[in-house]
Amino acid sequence: MAGGKRVVITSERAMNRKHTGQGLTHRQRQHEPILCLECGKESVRMHMKRHLQTKRCQAARKNFVPPTPDRERSEREQATTPLIPQQTYQISIPREATSFVTCPREGCEYRARQNAQSQRSDMRRHFQQRHFMDTIIIEEEGLLPQCRECGLFGKTVRLEGHLASKACKKGAEKRSHFIQAMRQAIALEITFTVDGQPINRVTEFKYLGRILEENDNDDHAALRQLARAREKWGRMSRLLSSQGASASTRGYFYKAIIQAVLLYGSESWTLSNNTLKKFRSFHSRVARYLTGRHIRPLENGEWFYPSTADVLSEAGLFTIDEYIQRRRDTIW
Repeated sequence: MAGGKRVVITSERAMNRKHTGQGLTHRQRQHEPILCLECGKESVRMHMKRHLQTKRCQAARKNFVPPTPDRERSEREQATTPLIPQQTYQISIPREATSFVTCPREGCEYRARQNAQSQRSDMRRHFQQRHFMDTIIIEEEGLLPQCRECGLFGKTVRLEGHLASKACKKGAEKRSHFIQAMRQAIALEITFTVDGQPINRVTEFKYLGRILEENDNDDHAALRQLARAREKWGRMSRLLSSQGASASTRGYFYKAIIQAVLLYGSESWTLSNNTLKKFRSFHSRVARYLTGRHIRPLENGEWFYPSTADVLSEAGLFTIDEYIQRRRDTIW
């Protein structure tokens, strides 16, 4: 079982920097200090998601009302690519052109390559990959048919050969994710009222012990269960060791009690690879504790890393992926 596959849509800022070389790199932006709009504290951009989950931020946000200057600063720092209404763009790309052709959409710095024949296909491909909802018309070609799946404009996009190609399927997946993100952004602007009074909007809430987020991200709920399982295993392992329990007995307790906490709600989780790695790491550490085969330094200064597969086999455990899949298979 693999982690959740996420289609990445490059921001307008990153795309423009790729073609102009101006602006901060992704690494530089990740190390920028930005302001948290929830509690008013500064945090590095790359750690903002983790900061929002800390108890300090959650406690401070209850009574924090950001002043207008801080709100404007936070909105600038955490701004994403704005959604622009669907538009039609018309551009001339003559065959004898020898210079770069810039994208006609305002704010986009994309430039098609100098080869005259490929500039037209490059521009159509650019609109298919970046400006999903817009229409591009090249004056020398006129309005071409558009693929119903990936959105590419071209003469052969309605043929079975194109629809069955990997490029079309990949473009269709990316287009689907973009449309879904756009619908979610529009949904956030809707306000519900009761007797004329607007209902407060929350980004997350607890239902039957599980944290549900507005962006359908299950990482918060999964990491919450992982933290609880670590805490319970820390207490139980010390108790079992003090009572002289055997490795097999401790293994039974782990599968019966700790895994019930660890995998609560996992039947419907969609885990990212990073979160799944944390579950695998905890599961492997438990197996090493049960078998006594720990990672340790050797006399020659090197480190000994026991095989995870061998340790799990000796402890009588399957991989955490297998346990998650078994719980999912129980849903009818």
